Parts: sequence; C-alpha cells; structure tokens
Amino acid sequence: MQSLEAADRVRAIRAAATSGDRSALPQLVDRLDDEDALVRFAAINALGGMTGERFGFAAGGSAESRAESVARWRRHVSQHAGTPAHAERER
Repeated sequence: MQSLEAADRVRAIRAAATSGDRSALPQLVDRLDDEDALVRFAAINALGGMTGERFGFAAGGSAESRAESVARWRRHVSQHAGTPAHAERER
C-alpha cells in the first residue's frame, strides 16, 4: 500500500479487503489521507466492507472534512484492534 503508483496502492487495498486482513486496517486508514482520490475511494470502500462503518468519510470531500473522518477512523481502529469483524458490526 506504499507504492509510488496509485494503481499499485489500489490493488494492495483491494487485496487486503478481499482477504479480510484486519491487521491491514491501520494502513487502510492511512490511505484515507492519500493524495489520489481513487486510492482514498478504494480505502474507504475496503474499510466500509470490513467494518460496516464509514464515519462520514467522502473521498472527494474537503481536506478538513476528510481529516475529521480520518481522526474518527484512527480512534476506532485503536479502540477495536482485536475485535472480530462480525462483533463490530453487531454493535
């Protein structure tokens, strides 16, 4: 997810989402700050699919609104680090 190429970052995000690799959640949240809107879009879709949450994130939103959502995501990920996905969605 750290490649210089946006297409490579999107592929890595999709791979993490497909595998359901919850250890990738912090990196997915980091990609919400990506310079490329398509990478941000892929990251929020992956996060939404894995957690059932979006926290108001809009890939094309203003930098300020994205920053607020990213802060919520970081809190959420740190608070639910060991929580299985199904338990998280049932809350």
